[in-house]
Amino acid sequence: MSSLLDVEAFRSLFPGLDGVVYMNTGWQGPTPRPVLQAVERALALEAAAPTAPETVARRLQVIDGAREAVAGLLGAGRDEIAFQENTTAALNAVLWTLGLRPGDEIVTTSAEHPALAVPFLHVQRRLGVRVRVLDVPPEAEDEAIVSCFEALLGPRTRLLALSHVAYGTGRVLPVAALAHAARRAGALVLVDAAQSVGQMPVSVAELGCDFLAFPGYKWLLGPAGIAALWVRRDLLALLSPAYAGARLARDYRLPDLLEPASDAAARWELGTRSVPLLAGLLAAVRLAQDLGLEAIAGRCRHLAAYARRRLAAIPGVRVLGRDDGEASSGLVAFAVEGVDAWQVTASLWEWGRVVARTVGPLGATRLSLHAFNTESEVDLVAGLVERLRRHGPPPHLPSLAMERRAVEDL
Repeated sequence: MSSLLDVEAFRSLFPGLDGVVYMNTGWQGPTPRPVLQAVERALALEAAAPTAPETVARRLQVIDGAREAVAGLLGAGRDEIAFQENTTAALNAVLWTLGLRPGDEIVTTSAEHPALAVPFLHVQRRLGVRVRVLDVPPEAEDEAIVSCFEALLGPRTRLLALSHVAYGTGRVLPVAALAHAARRAGALVLVDAAQSVGQMPVSVAELGCDFLAFPGYKWLLGPAGIAALWVRRDLLALLSPAYAGARLARDYRLPDLLEPASDAAARWELGTRSVPLLAGLLAAVRLAQDLGLEAIAGRCRHLAAYARRRLAAIPGVRVLGRDDGEASSGLVAFAVEGVDAWQVTASLWEWGRVVARTVGPLGATRLSLHAFNTESEVDLVAGLVERLRRHGPPPHLPSLAMERRAVEDL
């Protein structure tokens, strides 16, 4: 596909979109046909003779191809990429590698997903480090955020850990400026790119970070169960993973010889990897690159701006954050006066089969607008929200309890 994104051609790749208005890619994206087919082919290949030479050759080709593709996506080297089960595992791999000590400080933001916030609190309790929180109101200017961050920096600051895009409001945080300030103070920078990779170009060099993690199953539209961790090359020889697998060792012999490998981030990978999931990830990256990440980003921003305008025009509806133009994303969060956010999300499903997400800490419903979404779908949502304002939610919302559980267990 060309850089002028053909929305209908893109939508045709998603057989699962029939009869559903899917606006929850920020949780998990639908699977396009090329990704599904890549997973099925790899699984079928392994089902017969998984360790036959021809099969092994193909499996190794997939692993190498996926590593090269992810590296290219980030502007990184293949030796800097480690595959992980999910973003949370990747973030924890970094936290427990740094050798944090009592009194060391981690700075994070008030806009973080529990997948990042909870591990910090756990590390604080286990290791005696101090977690400091940079308040990031949805409407705050970038300059104010950077200034407040600089005020939090101290001689014990070891790590700045933050999202590239805030999961609740879609705010693109000024990561590059924050990373510059952190590195001047001698701190490392860890970026959770779960809400950015796949919906916009992401360059680790431009961000200026030291670690970056992202999943395959959100905006990249790959399979669940596979994620990637990028580790800056000059840190590879300085850091030792907290958990060890065979890839940690260049050479070993019991009882006392262990020569660690120090030339690749693959040391952070534990045990057998799922080649079918890596095949799906490879197909997802290729699809995003064929579409053009600039084209995807432009389409997502356009739809988000349109949704903000439509929702903001409804009396009693508050749209969180603001339209930052080129610095915005495809996430839109809103609240309806007098209606609980969980009820809003459930009503969208019950009335219009619209899949959205509740962001409990913000008391808001979030729309994730990918390039396959349409203006007519946004119009449908706006009409349902107007109906909600006039008549209130329906009396029975069976999907409400299901979403509450899914937020915890999926």
